[in-house]
Amino acid sequence: LTRNVAAARTFEDRQSYLSHANGLVLALSAIALAGTLILLVSGKLLGLAEIPSSHIAQITTALFLLAIPISGLQNNYIALLQGILDVKGLAVQRGLAVLLATAISVPIVWIYGFVGAGIQFVVLSTTVTAMLGWRVSQLGYRPLTVRCEPKTLALLASFGLISMLSGVAQGLSETAIRAGLIGQSGPTANGLLQAPYMLATMLKGVVLGSIGTVALETLSG
Repeated sequence: LTRNVAAARTFEDRQSYLSHANGLVLALSAIALAGTLILLVSGKLLGLAEIPSSHIAQITTALFLLAIPISGLQNNYIALLQGILDVKGLAVQRGLAVLLATAISVPIVWIYGFVGAGIQFVVLSTTVTAMLGWRVSQLGYRPLTVRCEPKTLALLASFGLISMLSGVAQGLSETAIRAGLIGQSGPTANGLLQAPYMLATMLKGVVLGSIGTVALETLSG
């Protein structure tokens, strides 16, 4: 989406790419959500991740799963703002959203513990998505419009396929590592992993983001 938005020459083309990306992401999210919820209800999903099954674990997992379509829309808004080089607006809205969501969700995690982590993720995803959507609408775009024309969907999918496969592989690897860690050493060990993991993710984001900004500026110019 970012590449196509940066290369687009008209406002209508950029809106069309966003609308089709929304349709693609929401359709895939619905399929993924339906499949994983069926596995969760049947009791097989947690077993596949080697996580002990319990009502708390099921509720927490369901909360994380329900945030999938919200996170998908969030990624689309980020891609659009990156494509039009609205770096300042993107940084400000994400920063404010994270601060607001953190202030709201930290007490929830403190009170509800493991389930609170799921609630925190939903609150954070929803807040960031809402703030970014508001920024997108400020620029004149319609953030919730959905279109599904096969030609445009195929164009977006062709550029996003490698990225999607890479993300799936990374997600599966992370899940396997965390599941093994929790199974052997308990949830506390997973918390110790989270700190260096987040720092490494932030560093990767800064480096790749800087490279991407230069590339997008060249492409849009």
